[in-house]
Amino acid sequence: MIAVIYRPGSDAKTEQFFTEFDKLGYMSFFSSLFIITGDLNIRFDRPDDPATLHICDLLNAYVH
Repeated sequence: MIAVIYRPGSDAKTEQFFTEFDKLGYMSFFSSLFIITGDLNIRFDRPDDPATLHICDLLNAYVH
């Protein structure tokens, strides 16, 4: 199962984005292979940025 996500870089990183992103977790129950791809427009090269920390916490929750 593959989820393709695009969040425009010009849009603010709102709590709503993170809440909706977190809802993707239910998809992992339907498939043994679950891939999230796309462009989140979050700076993973800035590990101390609050948005980076938040999205990394959400992604780590999907790792089995």
